[in-house]
Amino acid sequence: MIKYTTFIQLIRFGVVGGGAAAIHFGIALMLTEKIGASIQIANLMGFWVGFVASYAGQVLFTFQKAPSRANFLLYFGLGLVNYCVACCLVFVSGLWLPTWAVFACTVALIPLFGFWVNRFWIFR
Repeated sequence: MIKYTTFIQLIRFGVVGGGAAAIHFGIALMLTEKIGASIQIANLMGFWVGFVASYAGQVLFTFQKAPSRANFLLYFGLGLVNYCVACCLVFVSGLWLPTWAVFACTVALIPLFGFWVNRFWIFR
């Protein structure tokens, strides 16, 4: 059985992650559509602003810890690991699953992995 506090953290984690994804999307779209930036630059800028928002939300709202250089660097490292794991999942599962299932697996598994690493290691 999941504890109430863990359940609340999981909900908050999802809200912050969804907000960060919306920020990433909005900035990338604005930069390409309104300013004419290349899609690569727009995606990179959107990703970084979303990443900072995600870190701030997770540290302050979800896990209610003090921001520090140490937990920022761990969070950044987790982001890199998540990206690599997502790439591997897409590559491996793309060999035998339809595209929609590949992305569904990635979108479901990466945040769950990220939550547990954040909860029990980065922001313990």
